[in-house]
Amino acid sequence: MAEVSRKRPLDGDGAGPGPGAPRKKLRPAELPLSQAQRTAMDNLAHTFRKKGHYDSIRKDLLAQFEASVCGHDATR
Repeated sequence: MAEVSRKRPLDGDGAGPGPGAPRKKLRPAELPLSQAQRTAMDNLAHTFRKKGHYDSIRKDLLAQFEASVCGHDATR
């Protein structure tokens, strides 16, 4: 009878990263981007932070969390 190999380990095998393992967060320097693309990304991120959009989104999310059931239970 032919032997069957698995591409992914079954739950509990412990052989290699499974579906629950966190993925490595890539840095822009590791991506295959040209210098112009990287500069454009940096400029967009800088503008987003400096115009206050980041803070307004963060405050809105915090307010939604605190108004939710989970937020109410977490802050007791």
